[in-house]
Amino acid sequence: MAAGMGGQRSAARDEAQGKLLGLLGQNSEIILRNYNGGDDARLSKSSIKKMTSPPSIQASARNGFTLEQYCGAASDIVDLYKNAFKLADSSDRNGHPDVRIQRYGAPFGVDDGVAYITVKESTVYGKKVHDIQLVKIGKLRGISTAERVTSLHKPSTPSFLIDNIRKLESKVNTQDEKV
Repeated sequence: MAAGMGGQRSAARDEAQGKLLGLLGQNSEIILRNYNGGDDARLSKSSIKKMTSPPSIQASARNGFTLEQYCGAASDIVDLYKNAFKLADSSDRNGHPDVRIQRYGAPFGVDDGVAYITVKESTVYGKKVHDIQLVKIGKLRGISTAERVTSLHKPSTPSFLIDNIRKLESKVNTQDEKV
């Protein structure tokens, strides 16, 4: 694991947290708008705390990204969410009937990177940015293949989610060619 990826405080983590809290200003939350589907999601202090927590940072480290890359992505959550494609929509893994988990992906521009954004939707509280993780596009290609297989057996799987993974792949590939 890279230095500073654990529970230690780091300049990159502090800077990301400071930038995100600065976005909130005196507000307890701000609304982010996704341009690829029009979905709004709230970003709050608890979102920021979760995104800059050691477990969130370590998940991206396990995927081969550095602390600085992760903190850069977290700091840029507004633009990443704005340009993200919705990739998945599922029930809560804990079985809460009033909660849905939505996943969005945005090109990150480093090493086939994708910012994989988790939005938690509650019938009571609406949509809220929950977390971000950096992954390689290849990991999402696996999801794309699994979705295609699953969709053959579950006609309710929206084809737009599979199409969005393809669009994201295209954007990541285009970015990588320019770098």
